[in-house]
Amino acid sequence: MTTRAAIYLRISLDAAMNGLAIERQREDCKAIAKQRGWTVVHTYVDQSISASKKDVERPDYDAMVASLKRGELDAIIC
Repeated sequence: MTTRAAIYLRISLDAAMNGLAIERQREDCKAIAKQRGWTVVHTYVDQSISASKKDVERPDYDAMVASLKRGELDAIIC
């Protein structure tokens, strides 16, 4: 059985908004999926969004959690 994985990428502050840190995370996560033989079915990205405050909205995180609850994912790589 194939493990359906999602990748979650987040950086709290990307002042340049050039996405370089996100891309480094993406490559690392893809390597983990490949090593484990998992199929990446979706990548969720919250760029330049803090996670330290409880009232901050992280749309892709929320979408990922909803997908996990619906049984669409078997694993999350972050």
